[in-house]
Amino acid sequence: MQIELENAIEVPNKEGVVIENACIQTFAKADGVMQKFNHIINGTGEGVSSGIDKVTGEKGEGWSRKFILSYKNGEAIRGFNGSIVEQGYQPTNEYKTDKANLIKAVDSANEILANLEKYKPVSIKGLEDLVNKAKLIIDTEDFEQDEVDKVTTELQDGVSKASLKANKEKLVATLNNAKQLKLDIYTKASSKTLVDLIEKSQAVLKDDNVEQTTVDELETNINSAISQLILKGDKSKLNAKIAEAEGLKQEDYTSATWATLKEALTKAKDIVADEEADQKMVDKAISNLDKAIKGLIKKTVDEEPGNGGNNGGTGNNGSNNNGNQGNLPQTGGVNPSQAAALGLLTIAAGAIIIKKKK
Repeated sequence: MQIELENAIEVPNKEGVVIENACIQTFAKADGVMQKFNHIINGTGEGVSSGIDKVTGEKGEGWSRKFILSYKNGEAIRGFNGSIVEQGYQPTNEYKTDKANLIKAVDSANEILANLEKYKPVSIKGLEDLVNKAKLIIDTEDFEQDEVDKVTTELQDGVSKASLKANKEKLVATLNNAKQLKLDIYTKASSKTLVDLIEKSQAVLKDDNVEQTTVDELETNINSAISQLILKGDKSKLNAKIAEAEGLKQEDYTSATWATLKEALTKAKDIVADEEADQKMVDKAISNLDKAIKGLIKKTVDEEPGNGGNNGGTGNNGSNNNGNQGNLPQTGGVNPSQAAALGLLTIAAGAIIIKKKK
């Protein structure tokens, strides 16, 4: 098999690459297969050849050895005592390794670093250090592909972890709404949850690393707490009803109905004193007190003294009779005037009976 190479020694054609005392030679038989090296390094140095080209009939020079004393930046020095200076391929600045993905990762990271205020600090910690490390690899030729790939992966991972700060605009608006409420008009029990959430939200607003889900949940809970606030009861009507009850006189009503009123009045006053009483409790107290007032029954007028007056009249009659009896004869005979009166009554009665018969 015929062999022909442009350069016997492959080295990076870069600035600063130095090769010293390079040598090539052939060992092929004169009638063997053609083996040929046109140059030693990057187009510099004399070539060697041996054997024969079976197709063209070209013959190599046979056993041969060639040297260059040094090679740097595309220039070779050879010959006796370095008498010959030969210019080869001009060095280039192209990378030996593939750094395209690393360069893209650096660009993405730099975009994030240019907008630091938008990202959670914890999510971009160490990203700037990775960028600096990547830039060093990009600007240096001494790194192998596996090291380039390793840093590329690290930087891509750092970019993917960058997380935007939570949007807190809705939470701020909800908080402002909550702070405008006059919590003293609501029961403490119903406003406690809201007060606690407002306090918690202050810490959340200051936390640059808080998750969006936490912010959204807090906003939802504050709105829910606002909707569950309970107004303290309006006690003006209850106070008026209490005043009405206190204007009544116990001696005018039966003890049973007055006891009911007294109990309702006591409970009504307890509601007035209760700062946590809501409107439902107030309305119930008004209703119970009003019902007790309307249920009062006045005491019945004692009729016994009136009956005693009639009996007294009878007594008087008795006294008169006794007096008359006293005036009467002891034999018990009838008084002449009384006898006359009785006679007249008898005659009148007879006349009435006769008239009816006719």
